[in-house]
Amino acid sequence: MIMPIDNIIDIFTRLANNNQKEVDYQNSQVNFLTDLITDLENEQMSSRAKKYFYEKYREQLTKYNYQKYLAVVKTDLAVAQASLKIENTKLERYKRLCFALEYRQIIGEVLLDFAIKTLGQLGIHGPVLIEASERLKVHNTNVLIYRKIHYKYPTDKYLVINLLQHGYENIPKLSNDRSYELDFIVEDYLINGYSLEETIADIGVNNPHFIDDCKYIYTEILRRIQSKIYDLITMLKTEEYYFDNEILRKIKEEYINLYHKYMVVRELLDSIEPEYLGDEIDYLDDFKENPTNKLYYATNSDEPEKCYFYRDLTDIREESINKIWQMLIAFKNGEKQDIKHINNGYIELKHDQIRIIIRLLGGNNYSVEGVFIKKSDNLIDTYHKMYARPIASINDEYALAVEAACQDYVFANARIGTR
Repeated sequence: MIMPIDNIIDIFTRLANNNQKEVDYQNSQVNFLTDLITDLENEQMSSRAKKYFYEKYREQLTKYNYQKYLAVVKTDLAVAQASLKIENTKLERYKRLCFALEYRQIIGEVLLDFAIKTLGQLGIHGPVLIEASERLKVHNTNVLIYRKIHYKYPTDKYLVINLLQHGYENIPKLSNDRSYELDFIVEDYLINGYSLEETIADIGVNNPHFIDDCKYIYTEILRRIQSKIYDLITMLKTEEYYFDNEILRKIKEEYINLYHKYMVVRELLDSIEPEYLGDEIDYLDDFKENPTNKLYYATNSDEPEKCYFYRDLTDIREESINKIWQMLIAFKNGEKQDIKHINNGYIELKHDQIRIIIRLLGGNNYSVEGVFIKKSDNLIDTYHKMYARPIASINDEYALAVEAACQDYVFANARIGTR
């Protein structure tokens, strides 16, 4: 009996997850030692430097011996960098192997040898290892047969890449002294499908670290989802891989599932600590003479009434449009309000179910992409529709014309509601 391909994928997926932890640790060590060297080169006897040398060498760091230990730290850094390079190579191979098995790609000889040796190191020997090796070779044979019979040039590969890139953002890892235990919660949710709400409840609100632990769990889930999206983008851009429309459809479906999880967890994180910009809010009826932020409006027309924001505004119920207009005025004037970074270069202004999508242009210049009312059945598609819109041109005259048209529409049609 040949080892099922799903078992092999599961083995290397778990190895990749464990190896990612080692990469994260080595990265933190490299960053720490780099900062430590900077301290010593500037003759700063920082507390972290003193603690490091005492814990590792049982030596007191002083201004008389720091030069000696500067060389020691540089050696430690070189070792950490070498370890990081090794772990990164292993992680890349684990990911490439899983991708090849899941998305019908050829496993090259180097990667095949690596897979067989790794299985052997895990204690898989004899007939089971032979069967696993044969299964990997059968996989390659099946891929070649499939390509010969079914392969067609993909028509929308770069559309899928563009879709994934719009959903990607780099999320830094948070530090937490309890990260080892909390990572099991993250893995139970992402890998084993455990209920996140029940797990968070088990942590206990009486836990003195409850808020910090929740922030770590939510942020780490988001970081790992984005890491998976980044891996899919990288693989799609790899020239040696072949994609037909069926495989691209499968990748797109996985991305949509990942992004749905991402948006759900992002809402949970935002409920703990909303992100704010600007000063205390005071909703006004008009823009300041010299506003803090300069707004421009995405469009495919020279007519103000045909810009995307205006068209979105006219599709929204009347009791919401006054609040939308107040939110935009407040943002332009630099007033404080609920703002969330949702993507590379994108932010959204939030109030209840209102979402105004804005793209950063640099400095205090912004492209207003559109506005919508969030519903459970339109979340992912609507965000991607916003991301697909063009960036606004920096045209002050057109921007003023759009704002005048929007203001006229709001004043003529707004009904004061609870939103």
